[in-house]
Amino acid sequence: MSKVVVHAAYVLDDKAKGGFDEKFGDFLEQVGRDLLVGTFADFHKSIFPSAANADAFQKRAAEAAACHDDRNDADVAKNIFGFRVEFDTSLFADPDYALQRLIHTLASDIFLRRISDHAGFVAVKTIDFGALKGTIEAAYRPQSNDRAKIRQAFALGDHKPLLAFSLKPRSCLSDDDYYAITRQAFDSGCDIVELDTRDLLLHGADRLALFETLTSLALDMSKGRICRFSANLSGPPRVIGPIYERLAQLHEAQAPEGPWVIKVDGNLDGLSLVQAIRAGQFTAYAQPIITCYPVLKYALERALGPNGFVRMLAMSGVDVIYPGQSPSFGNANGRIDTQRVAAAKQHYQTMDMGGYPLLSVAGGVAINSVHACLSVLGPDIAFFVGGGIATSKHGIKSGASNFARAIEYACLDLFEGQNVNGLEAKFVDLSKVYFDNGKVPEEYEFIRPTTLKAIAGRYKSTSLES
Repeated sequence: MSKVVVHAAYVLDDKAKGGFDEKFGDFLEQVGRDLLVGTFADFHKSIFPSAANADAFQKRAAEAAACHDDRNDADVAKNIFGFRVEFDTSLFADPDYALQRLIHTLASDIFLRRISDHAGFVAVKTIDFGALKGTIEAAYRPQSNDRAKIRQAFALGDHKPLLAFSLKPRSCLSDDDYYAITRQAFDSGCDIVELDTRDLLLHGADRLALFETLTSLALDMSKGRICRFSANLSGPPRVIGPIYERLAQLHEAQAPEGPWVIKVDGNLDGLSLVQAIRAGQFTAYAQPIITCYPVLKYALERALGPNGFVRMLAMSGVDVIYPGQSPSFGNANGRIDTQRVAAAKQHYQTMDMGGYPLLSVAGGVAINSVHACLSVLGPDIAFFVGGGIATSKHGIKSGASNFARAIEYACLDLFEGQNVNGLEAKFVDLSKVYFDNGKVPEEYEFIRPTTLKAIAGRYKSTSLES
């Protein structure tokens, strides 16, 4: 019988009283019963027409979901009590809500039981999806795009990573501001301009005109290279459907052979929306490249483990996603935590799902880490940059151009075997985190964003030159 196996641990609070070893069996029994049956110790026999039916019910429930002791002495000494939950995959037979049901089960109240004075919390370590992984991928993966398709669609060649600008501020700009910023980013070397993860724009008819304008701008500027605007469609399918259809029609009319890109973040609607798109719910047009930031990844880590939600999104058809834990190369003093870098490299390798998805470096990536990231992760990645471009002291055009050149020269240095010098060497040196006394040349300095008002003011005052 195929199983979905969840490895977890009950972690006692520091102030919890001793003697939990004797109570741990009660905890396991309670969780195991709660998985499918409920919190009741017994059911009244009148629920069942006969005793045989009652016995059969208990047997089926015990076979379909159970909780097992996985303690080891080393962890128990630290007040960590391991256990595992096993579900029969038949409980998740319908791919349209299989992952959603698993999330609902693990993130609900079954792990929140307190036993006497032994207060603590449950942390999921890993989820082994078993045959469920194949079921989900068979339903949605055929319509998605692997890394090779994405690289080919953007004509990246062998050694160039994808470069996307995550457009900030998140709201409060005029349509003219959005247009000017997007144009400058494309003109300076960005492959994709997307609306930021926590985009605050209303996804209604009032935004469709802006999405159409920016989409057409990108298609018009795709002369000699390919660039695309990615509308943030992280909303419920009922609202997103008409906008999705219109953007699909625009790409079909203006660039039928090229890619089109949308952003669907891992929020409350994201998983279902991606699955709806991949299942062909909205349109018969070519499927888009779907980029994603797993917004709820960290909030759901205790319930799903560090990588569970990212894997669910990827299994459901997301093409480009930030897996978390991108390499960190220290501050301006040039010190690098080699253990963290090694762990990040291993993490990215672990998140590779056989050519899917294209993993991004995001969450604060800056120009000084370009060379180091490429040397650690290789070129088969995507840079999704927000503040690393938006906070340039010389505006969007300078920030995006510098970032694109840093990528270009780092690739020449690392993968093409070309010696770089002069201006090119400055970018490589800067990207290697070689700073002199914690300072960088003034032309590479970045403002420190503090408030939305301050950043919006900078866009409007200094960065909208044509």
